[in-house]
Amino acid sequence: MNKTELFDGSANRYAFDFEHCRCNDGWAQLDTDQDAEWFGNWAHPERLHIVSFAEGDITVTKCEDSDEFRTEIERIAAFHIDTMNGRFAIDPANNSRADWKALGLAGYLH
Repeated sequence: MNKTELFDGSANRYAFDFEHCRCNDGWAQLDTDQDAEWFGNWAHPERLHIVSFAEGDITVTKCEDSDEFRTEIERIAAFHIDTMNGRFAIDPANNSRADWKALGLAGYLH
């Protein structure tokens, strides 16, 4: 797994929604109760990449294989469900759900 951490104090989540992690490019939003202008998570099931944005902090995680990707998605889900007593769901928008099902993550789809 390769993680890159960046900071952009002028960024907001909408730059990711509409430019960097667009659903038209295969990205899915990882929905949580924390989602706001200053917070969001996105994942690409084919590239095995995850992008997290929190108050200007940007983390790009590139997983080596599907097992590593699934484990990382499950870790994020457990944090939001167990630690934050919140919710977690994968919103693939109009993209195929087959990739998520093949990864064993169908239970998180909405």
